[in-house]
Amino acid sequence: MLDDVLPTPDLLPTTPTSRPCRLADWKPWPLANPILAGHASFEFAGGWTVHQCPVFRGRDGALSVGTPSIPLLDGEGRARVGPDGKRQYAAIITFANAGARERWRRMTVAALAAAGIGGAP
Repeated sequence: MLDDVLPTPDLLPTTPTSRPCRLADWKPWPLANPILAGHASFEFAGGWTVHQCPVFRGRDGALSVGTPSIPLLDGEGRARVGPDGKRQYAAIITFANAGARERWRRMTVAALAAAGIGGAP
């Protein structure tokens, strides 16, 4: 269960060298897009890495990190399209509860900030 893997706030290390999460790779989005800032990979304490996390910029300039997803495919291997005309995606990771999701948010945004990625657009 992911809730058991992610540290609780009181167990988070405070020294920069022992961060529970660090930015492993950053690819800024090359096209003009007011919302999508890029994609990131994060290394977590314990030796695992999550790749292709979308990084979004809010209207206030604050960053948020989504979880990676893959397109759903139809029987012929084409990306499935919903009634709204948009591609449909499936989540690769999910969270057991809101607390686990909030820990993900805090750790990934802190890793971006530690790498110098952030600020207003």
